Amino acid sequence: MLLQKDICGKYPYREQPMMNFSSSGMSRFLSRRMPLADWASLAVFGALVLLVAATFGNYGNGFDAALEDTYGRQIISWYASLGADTSALHYRDLFYYGGLFDTLAALATMVSPFDRWATCHLMGGIFGLIGLAGAWKLGRHLGGPLAGFFSLAALALMPSYYGMMFVNPKDIPFAAMTIWAVYACTLLMENLPKPPMKLILAFGLAAGLSLAVRVGGILLFFYLGAALLLYWMTDKTGRAESMLDRWRQAGISSLRIVVPAVALAWIVMMAFWPWAQVDPLRHPFEALLHFSNTHSNINTLFFGHEVGLTYHPALYLPVYVAAKMPQIVIAALAAGTALGAMALWKNGIRQFPLRLAPVTLAAFFPLAYAVIARPELYDADRHFIFILPPMAVLAGLAASRLAVMPQRRWASAAVAIMLIAGGGRQMQVLIDMHPYEYAAFNDIVGGVKGAEGLFETEYWGTSMAEATTDLRRYIAEHQLNRPEPWRVAICGDYNQMGDQPHPELQPTADWRHVDFFIAATRYGCDEKLPGRIIAEVGRDGVPFAVVKDVRFAKHVDNLGNGDTLSRP
Repeated sequence: MLLQKDICGKYPYREQPMMNFSSSGMSRFLSRRMPLADWASLAVFGALVLLVAATFGNYGNGFDAALEDTYGRQIISWYASLGADTSALHYRDLFYYGGLFDTLAALATMVSPFDRWATCHLMGGIFGLIGLAGAWKLGRHLGGPLAGFFSLAALALMPSYYGMMFVNPKDIPFAAMTIWAVYACTLLMENLPKPPMKLILAFGLAAGLSLAVRVGGILLFFYLGAALLLYWMTDKTGRAESMLDRWRQAGISSLRIVVPAVALAWIVMMAFWPWAQVDPLRHPFEALLHFSNTHSNINTLFFGHEVGLTYHPALYLPVYVAAKMPQIVIAALAAGTALGAMALWKNGIRQFPLRLAPVTLAAFFPLAYAVIARPELYDADRHFIFILPPMAVLAGLAASRLAVMPQRRWASAAVAIMLIAGGGRQMQVLIDMHPYEYAAFNDIVGGVKGAEGLFETEYWGTSMAEATTDLRRYIAEHQLNRPEPWRVAICGDYNQMGDQPHPELQPTADWRHVDFFIAATRYGCDEKLPGRIIAEVGRDGVPFAVVKDVRFAKHVDNLGNGDTLSRP
């Protein structure tokens, strides 16, 4: 039988019959059946599953949680009423998005034994795990078991990915579906010119699920087209008598792949997107145009300056990605880039392994686009989370290459030590930041403390759930009991107080007559009401949210009603 080679060209294991049933014999048999790196990957993934199950209830809601929940319920109503309830066709600007996650989360809350918002966080964690599995699968396919392990570990250690799993209902599902589509595109690339229909349909399904979250998934067809073009430009096995015949054959062969993939992707996309069902040909492209030209009033800190509507620096996205990515992953990517450049210099562009084209495009093309086109960006790097899984795969490939150098065992040992130390350091960072992992920064910028005032840290406002718990504890400890509940102003949405019932608290939009104030620190929201700070939520000395006692503060007459950071 054919055996998979590792990155050094050797066969890492071979299936053999079990010769004895002793514990040592069983151990040797199992190690031959499945490489140690696969066992390690299984252990890491199992630990991540347990971690998600144990901690999903620790996360608070972001500013958009209620909007996403409402949209999901509207899509369910669209189907339940057979299209009579059209609220999903014009709700805020969410109708420009597919509703894959929103719909599944809304359905899950109807049957889940957990509280409403906790269920949504669990669903986000499940989608995050799907993306982690996709990174492992692609890394293992391209570089063997060790590359798969490093790909999985690299993605799990990224704060912008792991921390977002529980609070980001758009970008994490989109990233998860995208990496599986990139994997399917890689398989198509390896089976050209006549890939089996099951691979074509697998790509169409994954691309459709990506489009069912964000219309930006159309990029996947660009990756497919680029892969096909590269193949036909470098293929020398054709028997066409002329160049014209050769490209005619290429066009026909490509259409046999693209047409069924696009057809299936469009069907899957529309299943979770009512607005696209109304006009399947025009509306998806109108959504794409909308997001290309949209103008928001959301500013983001960039080196201490607010950038947004009027100015988007070319290096905005590369800086945020580099500042938040673990140093060990950056080092692996840099080493992989150097190795790739050396190989191209030595062997020429025609020797570039085309099977790496999809994952390379998925990792770096959107980044290059953001630098050149300067699209409207905010909230750090969250709109480009989908480039992190392919970057993790490339880092995993590089790390596995460096960790196995038979002729330089001392170098391999040094790399192993660096990987263990770097991975351990990043794990400690994530533990210290929990449950605000996405707010973490690497040591290059001095961690979250060094990023304070320069970059966005806890920009979702999820810390207000913990602030609410602190307020309830304060009331209990000081025995502030009275017949009517305490009136609380929230600089955000009421759902950000969390799932637990708060009978002693009454959220109100009338900020002129409140007792306590809960606010995130972003945009100076915590300064909108005077009062004495009685609790503060933060990490490493950086405040994310505060609780104020405003009962005895001097109120300003023109405060107006409640403010909010809720966004479409």
